[in-house]
Amino acid sequence: MSTVQAIWQHIMLLLRGIFTSTASGLLLCVLLKEMLLKSLVQEMMRIQEEIERVFGRQVKDDTVRLATGHLDWLSRLPTDIFVNIATFLDLPSIAKLSQVSTHFRSMCDRDRLWEQLYEQHSGGSHKVPREVRRIASEVGWKKVYFTNKLQLRMQVARMRQKSLSKDRQSESAHHQIHDEGSEDTFLTQH
Repeated sequence: MSTVQAIWQHIMLLLRGIFTSTASGLLLCVLLKEMLLKSLVQEMMRIQEEIERVFGRQVKDDTVRLATGHLDWLSRLPTDIFVNIATFLDLPSIAKLSQVSTHFRSMCDRDRLWEQLYEQHSGGSHKVPREVRRIASEVGWKKVYFTNKLQLRMQVARMRQKSLSKDRQSESAHHQIHDEGSEDTFLTQH
């Protein structure tokens, strides 16, 4: 029920016993209703004009849509603010939020949200190992967040092992080049 309807019903209840029993009483009630509506519409137009003058047409249009229930202000939140708010939700609430609309689904799938959630659950960003960040850059933070800790540790260990073997191979290649160069020097001198 709108405010105008509520006011009109209140006026009608007050005047019902006095004026509605006669034709002139009904006419008076209709005239009062028309005056009230005209007054409210004029006031609403004045407020809209003032909002447009101060804040601009876009803000006025958004305000009107919001007041009439035609604007979803949550979907207009900047990503960083949405992510910040979503980090206060539990997982079932995030899952429900992602079902509200395609916009919210994409927001709930953002890497930044899952990165912040992972950091919260691991004790802060400074406690997230570099290898975990590298894995997350390859597969995404959401997948890392839901990966079993044991599986994640195994992936980190494999990554470290690969890194060590690459270091050893490059070190071996460096020594081989150095050794070949010294043999050439030895052969040319003798």
